[in-house]
Formats: sequence, C-alpha cells, structure tokens
Amino acid sequence: MTGSYDREAFTGPIDTNHWLFISDYSPQLWSLLFCERKELINYIINGIEPPEKLVPDPRNIVRRMAELKTIALTKIEEFELGLSDIKAAIDALNEPLLNEKLKCLFPTMKKVFQDIGYIENEKVNFRALYSSVLYLKLFRIHEGGGVIQGNIKGFSVAGFTAKDFMSCFTKGKKKVYGNPYVKKEKIKGIGEVKSMLTKASGQLEIKLDIDINKAIELKTMIDNAGVSAFYLGKKGLAYVSHIDVR
Repeated sequence: MTGSYDREAFTGPIDTNHWLFISDYSPQLWSLLFCERKELINYIINGIEPPEKLVPDPRNIVRRMAELKTIALTKIEEFELGLSDIKAAIDALNEPLLNEKLKCLFPTMKKVFQDIGYIENEKVNFRALYSSVLYLKLFRIHEGGGVIQGNIKGFSVAGFTAKDFMSCFTKGKKKVYGNPYVKKEKIKGIGEVKSMLTKASGQLEIKLDIDINKAIELKTMIDNAGVSAFYLGKKGLAYVSHIDVR
C-alpha cells in the first residue's frame, strides 16, 4: 500500500562527482568490472592490472552488471579457464588473514569472501567474482597506502543492487506500487488527503446516435475482428459483452 522501491530503477539527474569516479585509482577499479575472465583471474592470483577502460557513467556499470547476471552460474567447461585456475583464485580470496583484514576495513559489510559459494554444482558464479574483485582492489589500494572512503554502496562481495548503487549519484529512488493504489491530493481547507483506490468491476452501457446502416457496419467490424477485449484506463481491461442494433 505504501509502495516499495524498484530494485533496478532510479530518478533524478546523474552526478559523477563522487570519490568512486574521481579518485586516482578509479579507472583501475572499474576496469576490473569490464575485463575478460582470464584477466580477472590473473588479477586475483597475481595482482596484474587489466588494461584501463574509461567508465565515466555509472549507468555503464549498471548495464555491465545486468550482462554478468546472465552468466551468473555457468558451467566451467563453457569457458576457456581451467578448473585449477578458478580454484586458485577462489583459494586466494578465501585466505583467512585477508578476510579478517577485510572485516576490519569494511565493518558494515555483512559478508566477506569466505562466505560466498563461488562454485556451486560445478557452476561458477562469475557475477560474485566480479563483485568481489572490486573489494579486493580497494583492499590492495588501502594496503598500498592509498585512501579509500568506505565500501561501494550497492555492491557486496556477492552481488549488486542497482537502486542502492545509483543513489550515490542521483537524488532519488523510484517507487513502485501494486494494487490497490494510494492517491494523494490536496483539498482546500483540509490539506493533503490520501485515498485508497481498489479494483472495481461493473458494466458500462454506451449508446451511439448513428443511423442503422452505420450501426450494422460497426457491429460487423467488431464481430469480424474476433477480439472483444480492450484497455480501459491504465490498468483496467474491458470487453464487449453485447451489441444491440436498433
């Protein structure tokens, strides 16, 4: 009744004047999200940076995470990577000391690398690996003496929520309502009034003042169309139940 926030939507102008996009290491950070899978594994194991890519718009990141969602759980044999390479990367992420330091660096995060099942039923959760590598990068920046200003809102080590991420760069989140709706209106002398609109049903009778030949032609056209239902308003659906030609 009060509405909820759309997980994939946002409202307002986009402002990228944020530490995630204006820091010296921003190109290196986001390039990891757009790198190839071999480059991703190589960075986790060996710390080799992939080629930098310019990612000035956070909407590019939202689109990239949507792409990764389609390969969230994929069989190992479908990729050029061997199981040993993937397991080596996961072992590196599961290193106990790394995870303890990660908890100290990001105390508000509920999960660390050790809590994620990167391989389930012989399928690799690459979306989680790409999300995790962003935090691995921030950790390595911190360990190298760089300054980071917290975690990446909208990203956890396991996944991504578009509306929370975009709230860093926009002024609002998009609300969505189901049925029934809540209608807000201001009435003079009373103020703001909330009315709850619910689904309704009924019968609408329409009389057309046209000559008999035109009426027969219209009825024939409706009958021949074979479809009697039509939209009524934004959410309603109506249908023709009876036509009387007089």
